[in-house]
Amino acid sequence: MLKAFRAFLPFCVAISGFAGTVLHAAPDPCRAVIGIPGNAPFTELKNGEINGVIATTAATALRAMGCEVTGKTLPFARLYKWVHAGRLDVATSVLKTPERALLAHYSIPIVTEYTVVMYARGRKAPPSTLSDLVGLRVGAQLGFRYPPLDGRGIRLQRERSYSGKTSSMPF
Repeated sequence: MLKAFRAFLPFCVAISGFAGTVLHAAPDPCRAVIGIPGNAPFTELKNGEINGVIATTAATALRAMGCEVTGKTLPFARLYKWVHAGRLDVATSVLKTPERALLAHYSIPIVTEYTVVMYARGRKAPPSTLSDLVGLRVGAQLGFRYPPLDGRGIRLQRERSYSGKTSSMPF
């Protein structure tokens, strides 16, 4: 079954979230646990059922390989730890980094999201480059990385969600 799973890996490319999918070979008989971060409409576990275009595609691909599939909702950071520890077979909606690629197999990106800057109207002129954000507090969601902002002197104020937090940000 492991050989069939690896041969079917190109089809599993359709599993990913915004940057890729982590794959961990499931033992025979094939019982696969899919880690789902609750990133609707891409991945979610709703009333115990796997939903969302990416999670459903992952489950469909694994079932086509003869696997019994279950979903497990976990926060993003725990997805990586559980795949690396062998507690999950597949994780959806994850980001590949050089460090993470040493510990798991990743598909090519399936869905790409673009990071955008939101600012309150009437506060200042909108930024036209990332350099315009240097020295400012920029709201960011806890648990997400923003690679275009790394090493640029931009201060990120991390919050669990965007709602209700934007009024205190200069941009």
